[in-house]
Amino acid sequence: MELSSFEITRLVSELDLKEGYYVSNAYQLGEDSFMLKLHHPELPDARLVLCGSGFWITNYEIGKVEGGRFLKSLRKWLLRARFKGARQPGSERIVEFEFDKGERLYLVLELFGSGNLILLDGSRTVLDCLKEVRVKGRTIARGLKYEPPKGRGVDLKSVDEGLILKVRESELEVSRWIGRSLGLPRKYTEEILYRAGVDPRLKGRELEEGEARRIYETLKELVSLSEEKGEAYAYFKDSEPILSPFELKSMEGVRVERFGSMMDALDELVARRMVEEKERSALEPLRAKLDSITRSIEGKERAVKGLEAKVEALLELAEGLKSGYLSGAEEEAVLDSLGAKREGGVIRLEREGERFEFKGGSLMGMASKVYDRAKKLRASMEALKASIRALEEDRERLRAKLERGELKLAPPKRARRKRWFERYRWFVTSDGCLALGGRDASSNVSLIRKHARKGDLIFHADLHGSPFFILRGCRKESSIREVALATVCFSRAWREGYGYGDAYWVEFDQVRLAAPSGMYLPKGGLLITGRKNFVKGLKLSVSVGVCRLDGDLILMSGPPSAVKKYSLAYVELVPFKGKVSETAKKVREKLASLLEEASSIGLDDFVSVLPGPGKPVSLGRGEGTKVIIKPA
Repeated sequence: MELSSFEITRLVSELDLKEGYYVSNAYQLGEDSFMLKLHHPELPDARLVLCGSGFWITNYEIGKVEGGRFLKSLRKWLLRARFKGARQPGSERIVEFEFDKGERLYLVLELFGSGNLILLDGSRTVLDCLKEVRVKGRTIARGLKYEPPKGRGVDLKSVDEGLILKVRESELEVSRWIGRSLGLPRKYTEEILYRAGVDPRLKGRELEEGEARRIYETLKELVSLSEEKGEAYAYFKDSEPILSPFELKSMEGVRVERFGSMMDALDELVARRMVEEKERSALEPLRAKLDSITRSIEGKERAVKGLEAKVEALLELAEGLKSGYLSGAEEEAVLDSLGAKREGGVIRLEREGERFEFKGGSLMGMASKVYDRAKKLRASMEALKASIRALEEDRERLRAKLERGELKLAPPKRARRKRWFERYRWFVTSDGCLALGGRDASSNVSLIRKHARKGDLIFHADLHGSPFFILRGCRKESSIREVALATVCFSRAWREGYGYGDAYWVEFDQVRLAAPSGMYLPKGGLLITGRKNFVKGLKLSVSVGVCRLDGDLILMSGPPSAVKKYSLAYVELVPFKGKVSETAKKVREKLASLLEEASSIGLDDFVSVLPGPGKPVSLGRGEGTKVIIKPA
């Protein structure tokens, strides 16, 4: 699905992110598709998808793949960089995303050909690119100045009437002239002529001046419509949907689907397809394993048939030897009748590739040896049959699993919209009171400035590197102790492996956001005045639980006594050395063993609620008390 200038213009107008968003992470979604996670200290996160099919803010959870060199460059240069905006140079199929990280940085998305992403510094030198380009007149490679391609057609936003009137000098059909001169795809040349009431088969020189002027006025109208925010349209005429930022009147009668915006259209038509393709590709290992099992069964069945033939032939041979012995017939005559061969006193018998050599002995002794071999072959045959039955059971289970995957493919999962309090550390105390804590220096200040109020208690651990916590309108001893414990656990004490810690609380009016004249407060610091109320000897321990809030599954992290009350299932942790990501995986696996739905929660969500790496010490089912949180 290729985007034209009109669709790109609309997308740029829709990418209206408020000041304050910065890149908190970058991910690779496919071979040439990426996602920038944009965080804001107060507003919900935004996830910007960039690929050859366009760019948009997605609402879907798109599976990530292992990143390559370019992803490392994105993270190196853009992490913590503030998003400043996007622009489309003229009517080019190019978008430049601007960032600020002490210096200007640019991420250029080219949406022509096979697409490309190019990372530039403030002087527009290429820091890295997804694909190197070396064609006549243009080279894109690290260390070189970025040069955009020579423009095809003209800038639609600055086309004047004089240019359109030149169509009357052309021998080309008017539709072909518009496509070539303006660089417009067929859907828009047809739309312009349809709205202008001009026969597309006319040659340019056959147009009247009034018709040419109507073409110009219609072009201006469509340019204006593409710049306005509004509905987007997808027309389903062929295999690929035809996108437009405005209604295509020339496609009347063609099946159409409307979307609230162009970004919504791409999210549904492209992101949804990306998710579905990833889910289908996840079934490929099942299909490969199923094929392997089928081949194994077929091979074993052939082996069984071969053994059956051998056993039957050997039993027949043994019976012949036995009958000759019992009848008292001459040994030589019996052996001759069974096709025996003699050489140097050795008697040889052969059946279905099985060879026997006898150096003397009676016919009955010979029969016994043949019976023994038939018995061993029969045991091997029965073992093979048992193996086949086990493989057939595996095959049926895999087939059922595969059919469920193909016939009941789970709909792509939309990312859950984060609630206002999830910008901070949070939990509900066992007394039903909301506790909020800062995640970093800036959110510490933001928390107190925006959410603390008269009657709240403010908490801080008795060491440097502690968050501030708020206990909303509650003075119960159990809640005070729980918030004090959370304050210590989410401080530096956890990462440094402390076993115990102390915290204190003060009244709301004892906290100052600014230092008096002559004093200095570090970033994220607050001034505490008056008496501090200490809670000492707190043993570090945090639980992570899965709760249900307004129909959504949500993670709560905090003191075990509080989390147990509200969760469906919980894991208790103590400080431990290691990686936070590994702890997150273990916690999710343990919770999923009790609550299957927990496996659908993203790993990033688990990482975000952990105080640091930890060791699970207990797992259990919670009480599942309803979580109630009032608006901010």
